[in-house]
Amino acid sequence: MDLSKTNSKHVYFENKDYLNKVLSQVQRDFNMSGIDFEGPINVPENYNELFTIVFPAVASLVRSNDIQLKNLLYRIDVPETSIQKRLSSEVNNDLENVITTLVIERCLLKVLTREKYS
Repeated sequence: MDLSKTNSKHVYFENKDYLNKVLSQVQRDFNMSGIDFEGPINVPENYNELFTIVFPAVASLVRSNDIQLKNLLYRIDVPETSIQKRLSSEVNNDLENVITTLVIERCLLKVLTREKYS
């Protein structure tokens, strides 16, 4: 399922339970990649808050640590081709925004897959 091609992701990002699960998945993936990521105590209220939480960590990796970024993207399963497609198809998007969006979407997909098969 490619969440970028549907509006279904918005339904999940309006639900605080899913926002919390996605944030937990992001934290787990960062930490398992050896990257310290401490999220907020409170559950994000919406997608924008979730994005604001994840963005600084991704932006820092983009600017400073190519190896850790590649390891994270591999662990989360965000292919380089997806990044390139988003960069070329969307106007006014920079690399940090695209990667943050793809990381969040992929973590949502992990959460949904786990729910479906649990």
